[in-house]
Amino acid sequence: MEGRGKSVRGEKEEGVPTIKKYIAYYLVNQDDFCLEESVMSVYREGVTHFLFQIPTTYWDGTPTKKSNQDFIEEFATKLAYDLQLDIHIQTIETNGMGGPYAEREACVRNRAMAEMKSLGFEHVLIVDGDALWRPGALEKLDKWVEEEPLTVRSVSVIGLPGYPVDVKADGLLVYVPIDTQFLHGRSTKQNPTHIDNPAVIHFTSTRRTVEEVIDKQRKSCHYDDEDYDFEGWIMHTLPRLKPGAKNVHMFKKWQVWPEVRGFTQDEWMDIPEVLYEFLGEPEVGDE
Repeated sequence: MEGRGKSVRGEKEEGVPTIKKYIAYYLVNQDDFCLEESVMSVYREGVTHFLFQIPTTYWDGTPTKKSNQDFIEEFATKLAYDLQLDIHIQTIETNGMGGPYAEREACVRNRAMAEMKSLGFEHVLIVDGDALWRPGALEKLDKWVEEEPLTVRSVSVIGLPGYPVDVKADGLLVYVPIDTQFLHGRSTKQNPTHIDNPAVIHFTSTRRTVEEVIDKQRKSCHYDDEDYDFEGWIMHTLPRLKPGAKNVHMFKKWQVWPEVRGFTQDEWMDIPEVLYEFLGEPEVGDE
């Protein structure tokens, strides 16, 4: 597996100062849902270094469209000059990769870690193109950063229109030290420390159309894992996703998402208005 990379740097770097020098790492094949809003949410936290890693295929072998790859490169380059960011782009050849999908993802992520280490970075933020970092998230996270990966209690949003899932133990990996090794998907060799703080709103199974929601499930790194029932989720669970729906995760062994709920007003205010049309509005008086 070979990769090629390039860097784009604006004239200067600006942003809210943070205690440590972080690089935000995005593994992306396309603009899944809110890539620009995601990047801006991290930038507002003071991050000015970014790596966009683009695999040439999805985990099931479907080629990444050249138009999608071109979009990401153009988007990243424009950001570098508009916001004076330090941006790196790494294209990874994944055609012909074997093994379970989750191992393929881990292999690709480990290549990104090697690239960022060669660039001199020590602290890596794991960010999804369908996730928003809430105001103040990095300041809170920074206090916990030591020598182990960190997960947070994300606000996971699913369905179309999208609604949050009421679960307190949904740990989303958001930080890793540079020598972290990925084993399966985003699972790491070193056990992470969990922070019970809903610092990220993750539109994990919400997209602009139902077809995109379905496609997202079928391109998951867990789709080939027998412990998951994605087709059953698409057929039976997706149509009933609204507040009050129970037991809505595709994992078979235990229930990760016990109940769907409405947005709180605080959560709603942290979401850019451009995304509202794809989401279920919060109930009146919901705090």
